[in-house]
Parts: sequence; structure tokens; C-alpha cells
Amino acid sequence: MSNLRMSATERLEQLRDFVAAHDRAPSRRTGQQEERSLGEWVAKHKNAQTPTGDAVRELLDRGTMTGPVNDLEDYQKFCTKHMRAPMPGTNVEREQALWEWAKEQQDPATLAKIAAARTQCRVATPGGNYREKLAELEQFAKAYRRPPSPEAKDRHEKSLAAWVRVNVASKSYLAREIEVIYRTHRADQHHAQRIAAGRLNGLVAFIATTGRAPRIDSPNDREVSLAKWAAEYSRNPERTYAAQVTRVLAAAGQR
Repeated sequence: MSNLRMSATERLEQLRDFVAAHDRAPSRRTGQQEERSLGEWVAKHKNAQTPTGDAVRELLDRGTMTGPVNDLEDYQKFCTKHMRAPMPGTNVEREQALWEWAKEQQDPATLAKIAAARTQCRVATPGGNYREKLAELEQFAKAYRRPPSPEAKDRHEKSLAAWVRVNVASKSYLAREIEVIYRTHRADQHHAQRIAAGRLNGLVAFIATTGRAPRIDSPNDREVSLAKWAAEYSRNPERTYAAQVTRVLAAAGQR
């Protein structure tokens, strides 16, 4: 009997410490094994009309959160509190669980909220931890399906773009991991297709206005740029819009 009472006492102490640290109830389904085990125990006792049940309810009320875990809300709170996003390898169980949760998300609305939490609260620190940078890049590529832009108005995106450029240009060991992230989330391909679609629309508009294809020997720099792009892009038949570009040039009298 004393062993059972001691076990309950230890569990209550664990719950007290958990609620104090996380301001929420432990989850039965997310987080590490220790949290899930504690969550199972809480679920078993929180509705019981026993001294243990009373103590559990009191601790949960003190933590202001007796409902299920809201990982997105916890993620946002973490960013606000620590001024950075959750990272792997920190030996903090809940942080690791939040990092894994964010990595597994597929819903565009959730991904956008994760990206917003990161950009709004994260302090851009020169020479920041490479794991955090890679995780930030992965979240960005997953949410927006493009690389970060050095011309972005958002300073965090601009900072991330600069970090990518330096590592790719120097061919550091991180360049391979950056390439994997872009390939996994089709960021480069998606971004290139968007640019090509815009150029194709520009080519069609130019021909409709002038009645001819753009010329490389034109005194107009924008026309020269468009002509060079159309000639180079249409050379590779495997490109998404190569056939359309070829047809448009042919219709304008240029092959």
C-alpha cells in the first residue's frame, strides 16, 4: 500500500513540475515516452473522486490548461519565449517533440503559421547554429516552395537567403544538405517554373504588341534579355514550357 501511495506521490510531483515548466497538461499522444506515460496516468486519475484525483485536478487548474495539447500554440509560445524556433539535439524533450511535429506538418495553413511564428519572433544572429538554420530553411521551402529571396522585404528571409548564398558559393558541407532540402520540397523547380511562366507571358505580350519576336540585336535591354531567354529556354525540350515557347516564336516568324 505504501508503495502505491509513494508512486502516486512521485507522479504528483512529476505533474507539478511538468505543469510549472510547460503551463499545460501532459499529452498521451505526443512528446517523449516520459510525457506520454505521465499523460496516461493523469487521464486515469483526473476524473476520479479520490484524494489523488483531487490533487491532479488542482495541479491542472493551477496550470490553466486541462484540455488537449495544442502543438501549434506551444510552438508559437516557444518562439515568443526563446526568440528562436525549436531545434533538434538540445536534449529538451518538449522542444524535440515540437521540432518533430513541425517537420511532419503538411497543411499549408499550418505551415504558414509556423513560418510566421519563426519570422516574427526569431532573432537573426550572425553565425547562428547551423541546425537551426537548416530547420528554418526546410520550413521556408516547405511553406513557400521556393528559395528565400535576397531581395525580400522581410529581414529574416533576407538573412536566410544570405546564409544560403554564402554556403552554396563556398561549397561548404552544408551545401549538400541545402540541395537535399530544395530537392525534397521541389523548391528550385517550383521557383524556376514560376519564373518561366512569367517570362512566357512576357514573350506573348511582346509579340502581341509588336507583331514580331524579340531580337538579340535590339537597342532595348529588356527586349535583348527576353530574346536571349526565349532562345536558351527553348533549346531544352524537357523544360516545362519549352514547347509553348517554340510555338510562340514560330508563330511570330522565328524558329
